[in-house]
Amino acid sequence: MSDQLDYHRLRDLLAGRDPARAARDLLAATLAVGGDDNATAVLVRVHPAIPTPR
Repeated sequence: MSDQLDYHRLRDLLAGRDPARAARDLLAATLAVGGDDNATAVLVRVHPAIPTPR
């Protein structure tokens, strides 16, 4: 996807959306600009680590 969509477009598609919708939007945007029809989107939500007491 990063070959077809620039950083700003990727950022906009990922901002403020739930993962399922973001995946659908990423795939649709990639296909709209002529991307491969076998594109795959994998999204990972990362939460800040909470320090464990020692």
